Amino acid sequence: HTAGLGLKSFRVEESDPRWADASPSALRSVVTVGDEYQGLPGIVSTGVMDSLMICHGSWQAAIALMDRAVLPRPPLVMPKSYSMQIHDRLPPGTEIEVTTKAIDVRDDKEPYRVRVMMELKAAGDDDHDGKGFVCASSEAMYEKVGA
Repeated sequence: HTAGLGLKSFRVEESDPRWADASPSALRSVVTVGDEYQGLPGIVSTGVMDSLMICHGSWQAAIALMDRAVLPRPPLVMPKSYSMQIHDRLPPGTEIEVTTKAIDVRDDKEPYRVRVMMELKAAGDDDHDGKGFVCASSEAMYEKVGA
């Protein structure tokens, strides 16, 4: 919707060396989080970081299952477990990259599950000498729901 964060997920380019060991369905998104999402002055709420990663991870899990089973569309999935580690603050107005990869797909019997690793990296700022830095990383187990 118009007031949302604008998260759009795309497949990772296979030529990107950072993702050489990634599954073929690894995903990436680039978005800028505005001032209205600050939890404290100068810091984006960790809840927003969490939402970006868990939402992006849901797409990752669904795409991994779709690719594996050659489905016409991604199935519905929901997180069954989730953990996040905060490594650094995320300044508002900074372009971020959320990347995910499926590291374990269990589709031999129901319930079908996908374990996903996620990383949220910010573009450089003055505090980091203009270099990109990891703000948070997470891991989740998603389960297919419904038909």
